[in-house]
Amino acid sequence: MDAVLDASLSKATVVTGNAKAPGSLLVTCPLLVLGDLEVEGFLYDCGPDSTIVVLGRCVAQGLRTSGNTRSADAMTER
Repeated sequence: MDAVLDASLSKATVVTGNAKAPGSLLVTCPLLVLGDLEVEGFLYDCGPDSTIVVLGRCVAQGLRTSGNTRSADAMTER
């Protein structure tokens, strides 16, 4: 299942496939993506309660993190 993510996530989210954010993505909670994560803008990981885990590849314009961000594959900037 592919998912389109809103600009901001504040509730723990599990995506069982690939996920895409059409703009920047602000994450303040746990996010688990079992496939690839593609963010058209910037990926903001705003701790202390945020943890982003991507089992595939993660692509974004850039990453700003104060939480935990992990990708099983490469994290790539556009």
